[in-house]
Amino acid sequence: MGSSGIELTGKFGLTDRDAQMPISIAPAVGGMAIGAGGTSVSVLAVHVPVLFGLRMGENQVVLGPKFHVWSFGAGAAGSSSSAAIWSLGASVGYSARVGGSVRLIPELALVRPLFVVGSADGASESVGVDSSGILLQVGLGIVIGKAPD
Repeated sequence: MGSSGIELTGKFGLTDRDAQMPISIAPAVGGMAIGAGGTSVSVLAVHVPVLFGLRMGENQVVLGPKFHVWSFGAGAAGSSSSAAIWSLGASVGYSARVGGSVRLIPELALVRPLFVVGSADGASESVGVDSSGILLQVGLGIVIGKAPD
């Protein structure tokens, strides 16, 4: 579960997983859609963080920069609009073993929008974003299973 709804995440190690500071990338895609009575709303999110783990026994503090894109859409009665927000940010999380092969990873991220591209009923435009805006993301990862040897 993440800020955009249900997410599918992969994690790819860039260093040996037993390193004192493991480094990995963890691309993810997620979203949700709701519709009723000819009206619909959807959100799709894609993010690519580079993760740096700081070992604390069996657990880790995980820090990293991230690139993030949110895409929103809405439609009703023959009218539609959409927008995409391109952002950069950073996250911090804690990977805690809670069972033999289960980990919980709560995460907090701050993301700064760089720009927005939007359209309404087919007319497209690019809009700048006020640099004072910061978005807060909260997520909880659940990892079940052990990494292959």
